[in-house]
Amino acid sequence: RSISQLRAVNDSVYAITERTTVSNAINSMKAALLNAVPIVHAPDVAQEDHLQLINGRHRKVIGTFSATDIKGCRLPELQTWLPLTALEFTEKASGKGREMVSCTVEAPIEDAIEKVVTRGVHRVWVVDQQGLLIGVVSLTDIIRSIRAALL
Repeated sequence: RSISQLRAVNDSVYAITERTTVSNAINSMKAALLNAVPIVHAPDVAQEDHLQLINGRHRKVIGTFSATDIKGCRLPELQTWLPLTALEFTEKASGKGREMVSCTVEAPIEDAIEKVVTRGVHRVWVVDQQGLLIGVVSLTDIIRSIRAALL
């Protein structure tokens, strides 16, 4: 069964833009109690919106910024990266741009599980055929939907 049929997709997705700095991303995520956010292409948003989380739905996903990205950084190193955009940071931290982990709403739940396990991530961004963000499937969403299907 698909992630859509199992109701595993959470369509409430906060994002940061490609121009959001690491410092603003960390502050926004901390305030919203989020461990990760998609980085979206958002040429239409006002300058002040690059300072905060925005609604990510129907925007092109171009990356992921997560707490795991900064976990291993030493403080002096992190301080030099705070003014960079989160997108620049993720590209530098991984040596090159990390491949984004995503699937479509029609994807079988097994595909989402496979991506989580093999890629070592905690969530999969759900996109349409054009790569526009529809939602997210987290490990918690996967377990909840499988449990509901079994009961």
